[in-house]
Amino acid sequence: MIVPAWSLTRAVGSAKLAVEGERMSDILARITIDPDRMHGRPCIRDLRITVADILSLLSAGQSRETILQEYPYLENADIDAVLAFAARQADHPIIAAE
Repeated sequence: MIVPAWSLTRAVGSAKLAVEGERMSDILARITIDPDRMHGRPCIRDLRITVADILSLLSAGQSRETILQEYPYLENADIDAVLAFAARQADHPIIAAE
């Protein structure tokens, strides 16, 4: 079963948040998690390229333009979705036990 990744994350901010004119839920719908694909790692549009793959390229200094040239089946909105997904995953509060 393929589950849109945005349904697995908690809602942050208004549903009217947008990236390039798209609703945030539409952007995050590009990220899918399928236990039978890439061992359940979050992927872009059910392709065999993971969120971590794109984050690694960006952190290594690759530009969006270079990534889009090297992976012609990706779209600019896919990179937006990767960044939005990563931001939401990193925004989990940590509660210290006393």
